[in-house]
Amino acid sequence: MTKIILTVGILIIICSCKPEKINKQEEKTNLYNFTIQLVVKEKKNLDSLFNSIKSSVKDSVYFYELNDTRKIRIGFFENSFIAGQKAFSLFNVNIIKKYEIIDISNQKPVRDNFRKIYFAAIENERRSLFEYDLLLQENNLIWNKWGNDVIKLQRSSDNSIINFSTSLSFGRRAGFPYVLDVKLYSFKNSNVKLLKRYGDGLQTYSFWESDSVFHNYYTYLDTLNSSSVLKQRNIFNSNMELTADTTEKFDLLEDGFPLVIKKPFELVSKNRNYKIDAVAKNNIIDYSIIDIRDNIPIPIAKDSLKLMNVEWISQNNFCVISFTYYHTEDSSSKLFIVNLEEKKVQNIFTQGLSADFILHGNLVIFDEWIDDKKIIIFDYVKNAVIDMIETKYGCGINRI
Repeated sequence: MTKIILTVGILIIICSCKPEKINKQEEKTNLYNFTIQLVVKEKKNLDSLFNSIKSSVKDSVYFYELNDTRKIRIGFFENSFIAGQKAFSLFNVNIIKKYEIIDISNQKPVRDNFRKIYFAAIENERRSLFEYDLLLQENNLIWNKWGNDVIKLQRSSDNSIINFSTSLSFGRRAGFPYVLDVKLYSFKNSNVKLLKRYGDGLQTYSFWESDSVFHNYYTYLDTLNSSSVLKQRNIFNSNMELTADTTEKFDLLEDGFPLVIKKPFELVSKNRNYKIDAVAKNNIIDYSIIDIRDNIPIPIAKDSLKLMNVEWISQNNFCVISFTYYHTEDSSSKLFIVNLEEKKVQNIFTQGLSADFILHGNLVIFDEWIDDKKIIIFDYVKNAVIDMIETKYGCGINRI
């Protein structure tokens, strides 16, 4: 009897130490259908690598087995952007090396939507679409076409769709803006598709209302009445199919030039705990963030400035704010990163002639247009600049 009890005890210990394993059928039942899969050449070290990773991460670490082949996989994620963000954070601290993102529903690798940063830069004297690989730290030209200067990039929140407008030429004439041969393109699944060709006009601009609603506006003169301006609005869904096409007419003498429609930035955080407060006195504006729960202000800036954009990061209690300072001869922009939990401004960056920035997971990626034009990649959790994008003729995260 004693021997039986001892044998059972040993078996329990062995089973509890056995590496976690999930087969194809079990894995498919998980609600989050994306996972990180390591690319490992040395198969003999697989078990030791598995144990090392399992002791270093909080996510599930398991073996995937199929046809006598074992792969190490990490976690279950909602989409490839979130999976890629986790993978890059592990890569960044040397826990993992080469990896790929797997769609569990078909067990195939998919595009890592976090790993690539899309931006605008000059190639062959044309404003072009580029991507920067965070792992390889290199730039790649995505799209460059004669007669098509990239004016502005707009990304979906998961970075899976990059829409961009182009023009043969743009600028100002007699106090009015102009754009020639305007086109709207979409970059998705490694392919560039022409969505709409608008022609010559005054201006074009766009924004994502959500990941399933994209707005594009095109303003042009009425050829039948030179004192009238027409504003065309097109709405596209997540498949970049046109769902609405409307046109408004403005009389320049009565209505004035139509204002640019922008997605409004939120002055109150998503969790309703914080709000932006501004008190003006003469030409000076005193900006602060108010903690609504205890009415304690976090001082931000006090100067002659204009608020350009606000992004709240509720899950990590941060806020990113951009301002433009107006001077006599030029304008200068600054970026503030506010630690809401510690109630302080954590970082201030001078951006120069651009106030553009985007949030990319736990990264704040912004233009620094001072002596030259480059892009800074800042990890607000680590509180460190982790990378920089530079090109020969300058670059910008949304435009150049």
